[in-house]
Amino acid sequence: MTRKVQASLSRVSMGIQKGRRLANKDAASVAAEKAQKRVGTLALKDFASALGAIIAKLEFIVRIGDQIATVHPYANMAWKIMTAVYQVAKKQQVTDEKLCKLVQMMADVYSFVDDIDFLDKIKSLEDKTMAIVKQTVECALFVQEYTSTGFCSRSVRNTWSDTDKKIDELINVLHELKGSFDGSLIVQGLFLSTKTLRTLEGLEQLDTLKMLNPVEMNAASRALCLRGTREEILDSISEWVAVPSDSGNILWLAGVAGTGKSTIATSISESLRGLERLGAFLFFDRNDRARSHPDGVIRTIAYSLALSNPHIAAAVSNVIQRDPAVVNAPLPTQFETLLLQPLQSVEHLIQGPILIILDALDECGEPSSRNVLLSTISTEFHKLPAFIRFLITSRHEADIDRHFRTRIVAKELDPQSSAHDIEIFISHEINRIRKQHDLDPAWPEQSYIRQLTNLAGGLFIWASTAIRFIDDYLPEEQLQTLTSEGSTGLDSLYSTAIRNSGPWGKKTFKQDACAVLSCIVLGRIPMTDKTIDMLLGSGRPSARVLEHFRCVIQWRVGAEARMLHASFADYLTDPSRSGGEPWAVDTKLGQQYLSAACLRILMTELRFNICGLEDSRVLNANILDLSDRVDKKISPQLSYSSRFWFNHVQESSTDETILKAVKNFLHGKLLYWFEVLSVLEQIPVAMTALRVAAKYVQGFDDDLKGFLADAAKFVSAFAPVMAQGTPHIYLSALPLAPRQSQIAQRFAGSFPNTVGFESIVGTYWPPIQKILHGRFSVTCVCFSPDSTRIASGSQENTVCIWDSHTGRLVLGPLKGHTDFVKCIHFSPDGERIVSGSDDCTLRVWDSRVGTLISGPMKGHDAPILSVQFSPNGKQLASGSMDGTTRVWDPEIGALVAGPFRGGGSIESLCYSPDGTRIAFSSSNRIRVRDSQTGAPCFAIEVPDSEQVTSIHFSPCGMRIVSSSDRNIYIWDGQTGTPVAGPFKGHTGEVSSVCFSPDGSQIVSGSDDQTVRIWDARTGALVAGPFAGHIEGITSVHVSPDGALIATGSFDRTVRVWDAHAPVSTADREGHKDSVFTVRFSPDGTRVATGSADATVRIWDARTGAIVAGPTRSVPGDLGLGGISAVHFSPDGARIVAGSYDRTIRVWDAHTATLMAGPFLAELGVGIAVQFSPDGARIASGSREICVRDAHTGELVIEPFGGDSRNPDTPGFPWEIRSVCFSSDGSKIASGSKDKTVRVWDSHTGALVVGPFRGHTNSVTSVCFSPDGARVVSGSWDKSSRVWDSRSSSLVAAMDGHTGPIWSVHFSPDGTLIASGSADNTVRVWDSHTGVLVAGPFHGHTLGAFSVHFSPDGRRVAAGSGGGTLRIFEIYPTTTSPLGNFPQYDPDVGWILTATGEPMLWIPPWLSSGLYLPHDTLVISSYGTTKLNLARFVHGTEWQKCIDPELLHCTADHTR
Repeated sequence: MTRKVQASLSRVSMGIQKGRRLANKDAASVAAEKAQKRVGTLALKDFASALGAIIAKLEFIVRIGDQIATVHPYANMAWKIMTAVYQVAKKQQVTDEKLCKLVQMMADVYSFVDDIDFLDKIKSLEDKTMAIVKQTVECALFVQEYTSTGFCSRSVRNTWSDTDKKIDELINVLHELKGSFDGSLIVQGLFLSTKTLRTLEGLEQLDTLKMLNPVEMNAASRALCLRGTREEILDSISEWVAVPSDSGNILWLAGVAGTGKSTIATSISESLRGLERLGAFLFFDRNDRARSHPDGVIRTIAYSLALSNPHIAAAVSNVIQRDPAVVNAPLPTQFETLLLQPLQSVEHLIQGPILIILDALDECGEPSSRNVLLSTISTEFHKLPAFIRFLITSRHEADIDRHFRTRIVAKELDPQSSAHDIEIFISHEINRIRKQHDLDPAWPEQSYIRQLTNLAGGLFIWASTAIRFIDDYLPEEQLQTLTSEGSTGLDSLYSTAIRNSGPWGKKTFKQDACAVLSCIVLGRIPMTDKTIDMLLGSGRPSARVLEHFRCVIQWRVGAEARMLHASFADYLTDPSRSGGEPWAVDTKLGQQYLSAACLRILMTELRFNICGLEDSRVLNANILDLSDRVDKKISPQLSYSSRFWFNHVQESSTDETILKAVKNFLHGKLLYWFEVLSVLEQIPVAMTALRVAAKYVQGFDDDLKGFLADAAKFVSAFAPVMAQGTPHIYLSALPLAPRQSQIAQRFAGSFPNTVGFESIVGTYWPPIQKILHGRFSVTCVCFSPDSTRIASGSQENTVCIWDSHTGRLVLGPLKGHTDFVKCIHFSPDGERIVSGSDDCTLRVWDSRVGTLISGPMKGHDAPILSVQFSPNGKQLASGSMDGTTRVWDPEIGALVAGPFRGGGSIESLCYSPDGTRIAFSSSNRIRVRDSQTGAPCFAIEVPDSEQVTSIHFSPCGMRIVSSSDRNIYIWDGQTGTPVAGPFKGHTGEVSSVCFSPDGSQIVSGSDDQTVRIWDARTGALVAGPFAGHIEGITSVHVSPDGALIATGSFDRTVRVWDAHAPVSTADREGHKDSVFTVRFSPDGTRVATGSADATVRIWDARTGAIVAGPTRSVPGDLGLGGISAVHFSPDGARIVAGSYDRTIRVWDAHTATLMAGPFLAELGVGIAVQFSPDGARIASGSREICVRDAHTGELVIEPFGGDSRNPDTPGFPWEIRSVCFSSDGSKIASGSKDKTVRVWDSHTGALVVGPFRGHTNSVTSVCFSPDGARVVSGSWDKSSRVWDSRSSSLVAAMDGHTGPIWSVHFSPDGTLIASGSADNTVRVWDSHTGVLVAGPFHGHTLGAFSVHFSPDGRRVAAGSGGGTLRIFEIYPTTTSPLGNFPQYDPDVGWILTATGEPMLWIPPWLSSGLYLPHDTLVISSYGTTKLNLARFVHGTEWQKCIDPELLHCTADHTR
């Protein structure tokens, strides 16, 4: 035994005696006397004394830990935990018998400490000792939780039901371990974890968890701390992990490069893994950027945690099953749903700590890309249950310091404190080298060890690199070289190591070495020697070079070459550190070389259908062996080049050779490149790459720049389908691109066997760029200052943030408001968002992570309609319906100025660009006040008392634009005098206006569903009208870069438009709003439609030509409401129309001239109307049923079916939704909001039959069968029902729609019933059995509001959102390649077969008026599209889409 150990034993023996006295201070004197005689024979009488004995024995082992290094970490952890418990326990009276028994058993297990030869014994039985100590940690953690001193918020005694059983299990395991140590029992791998109180049978959720797509983390080659080194820091971290404290749940280990942070992290991970308490270990590498991107961090943590614990696995799996899309949600949403919620839900089932390690966080992405992650860590991770502990290591980087400095406990690694550990490490490694190379036992002298230690300067990376250098070749000479040159510091060491690693005097070696080093240092991810060979293309194996650099590069043949430390790359690429040396890496030249290499690979290896996909109907996600195909068909060099070519181009100097290579690649292989990105799940890369390339060629090749701009539009439009199904790059994207697009013109001819189309909207790229779908009406939109994001508020009471280029939801929905969000604005730095709501409050959010910064700010007494940050971001102003404007401090939410009274509801407000004034509007006035004092500056009165809806200052502050009614005005921003306007053109109220960033244009959005761009000086229309919204526009905003326009609408979408699109010249004849009602003429040659645009139109039912209309209201009358119902007279000469303005009119069906009316209904909202079979009377329904003379409008009988004086009359609530005459005109059927159907005598108004009860919600539509024997009804309850009109008995029920039913109609022969629903489908049913016989017919938007059979019963007309009318055949006579009843949802884009197989994807600009196989006529104000499927190949034939000659050439070129 060494003197050191003897001294330790002596000190510890004294410590044990002290521990005995401490432990037994309050115990019986007899027990104390026995305790002093022998530690292992304590007669334990209470809990505290038992703890004291264990602590003393554990301390004994810890003190001599350098002799049993493997045991030390666990012994130290157990010692610290038990000491913490003891400090609490000695103040309490713990009398639990079972717990005392467990602690006594723990003390008994350590009886071997009393043996004189115990050190020799535990050395010889180190594995068994390790097992005992590890189990002691688990027991200690259990005791800690059981006594309410652990991580759980409540004692396990109150929350866990099987603790007695767990204690028994722990005692049994300890007993078996003691027997194993004593030699009486052999136990292999015995360890009982207590982190979960029950076990689940397997991880059945594994397939679900794989949807997380975790980043693979392979720690096989990571180094551990040498035994006996870094003990102080390791013990400190272990104690922090295991023992609760007030320091939070995150420990940040920070230090300069090379201080051993990663080795410490790896050692901690292994210690915790041994205790089954490692939840996740993520380590980042700047040279492996693909696996070190911040986007994968939360997903990977969730996956690792799930694998480590069955309870967490179940909770996370449940989340994914409920919302599979969450795996691709923004990071804050991922944190909330994949970590916070699941972990909180299982907190009561988990005992003790679980550690998550994030190593080298400074190498996780770039500062810009990891900002959201850092914000989430610093502001959100503390919300996780206390048992989740985070160890984070990093260098000091500005962004990390900014986020962590005041929020997270930091532990600094001081290089100077590592000298002793470095000396141990160097001595150990030198000894290994001496034995391995069979050197003189006296080599080297101790002075060399000391010299190397001093040269290391406390940096472990220096020591590690030096050892590798010495070990590489002729150690004696290498050591001499290193010490003689005195390589102090990393740079000097790297210089010495590299200089002596190869024959730099040889030209070939120098060239090859520089090329290989450039690949490793500048490469975006680590590459194998084979991949490097293919990139370099020199024919000389890179392995021969790599063999010379093993001291700085980790590599073996066939494996990825990685720098041992990031500091090596810094050294090579920094001219001030390695400049002038032959191995210095010139980044510009290196990037240029890699650019050329990548482009060469792309040109030689890309080809059509590279992965051999057989069936276009199987989307990528459903190809089970896709990853295997990728591995086999896409070489590593092609994968690398496809993902990163543009990164190298971006960092290169402009070069003619590179320009030419880029052009050749784009013109020749663009679509094949998209293929590779699609199967690699990297389609978003394309948009970034094209933008980078466009910037690179700017000023050198305008034609190529134009091509790149067109390609970017192509990717922007078709990214969804290209990402989902690779074959649809050719089947859907290319053939449906605008015919005049450069992409279509260059490539379409090479793929002749695809779909064709005819459309007036398919020639040029449309103004629409993106459609972002929400679930509720969008009330406001705003661009971020850098134009990359769009914030939107909605009637869902939430805020969402979208990527303006990809349309992806990047944050939200942010929840907190309790009513509609009406206004929103970004702070000038883009880091915050303020939202105002109908709940009368303001909230300020972090725009990156979604956390609430301040608010809710209360003070307004009514909904807030407008809000804006001041130009300096230090204040924000709000305007409310309470008639006041207020100014707030956005950081603390305090009111700093106001309230300023405005004379009425504040509809809009805006700061002047210099922040000194606030303009706000109320009623027909605009007032401008001093932003600090509220003092009036001037006021503007808008002509004709028009209500001002929106105002905005010009960028120079010299003008103010306002909108009111259908007009736009420009005012002097200093005096308020008129400057220009009114600008006229909108046909509905202008809801929102704003200046362009340069002040030259004005953008407006209107209730007429269009966007227009005006010349700010002349009022001339510059661009637009942009049509596409199918309900009124609520908000417009121009991106700060002037390229895009965002609009929000009641149609639940945010749309992004090209701000530079031309003035629209397309003929958009047709309804400008939803078609609420349709009717065939009695002869079937015409069809009448009534719309929310307040017009009636009559169309040729075969050609779609307009026959009559649109109807125009007489000036001065009330004809401004949408048309709720139309009906032809039996002779087809007249049309009666009911309107939401409570009027009824009769029009000439041939000329659309008014023949009678308006007849004013006193009460009601929408009017249901119908001619009697003889054309003499008109029945209408609203709050009551009226029968009028069809010519004079006079009431024929008194109103019936309700009481206009009392809307709540018992038996018949106030609203009648539908009326219908029987075929003989003697009866009228009605459907009502009271969920019933009734039949009335049409001559007397007497109730004949009813009410028919059975529906569970409002009845929206009724219709008599042709023979009058039955009545069909449709309801909001999503069902249709057929009733016997005489007995009210139910004949048939039709269920199948997934949304409320708007309309039902019998076929002329009475055998069929058509129904139209809010689920956007029409269905045809057997009227006797209720069985579905045709459909569902898709293609509608916002619902199929009205359906009507043609007189021959072969067709059905349906009206829907977007001003669209569709007429389709029930039983098509020809079979379409798409099937006769394909499924189609315009919001999704896919045309699916009846069985759900994807056939074709339709871009949004072609969807509104798209003819589907069953359609005989489609009428849409946005234009129609007919598909030509004559040459369309798909399914297993899809590969035939390419020109065979081109395919042959491609194959030859590949070979």
